[in-house]
Amino acid sequence: MGDRSEKAIFVKDQSGYYYINQYSFREILELFDKHGYKTTVVRDRYTDSMPKYIGKGIVRTQYIIVGEKI
Repeated sequence: MGDRSEKAIFVKDQSGYYYINQYSFREILELFDKHGYKTTVVRDRYTDSMPKYIGKGIVRTQYIIVGEKI
């Protein structure tokens, strides 16, 4: 998730293609709300949501959205 939605293919050296499907926080949270869910965004415990630079100006960070049906 990020500030905006975008899709791209990133070519990473010998490891091949890396597909990027980024959705905006706003888009995802509105979708949850539309379907009757209360949401909480939490840090990923494994990565501590620390940004990781994967190359060519792309930074990956992991968060978890918890949806509770209301």
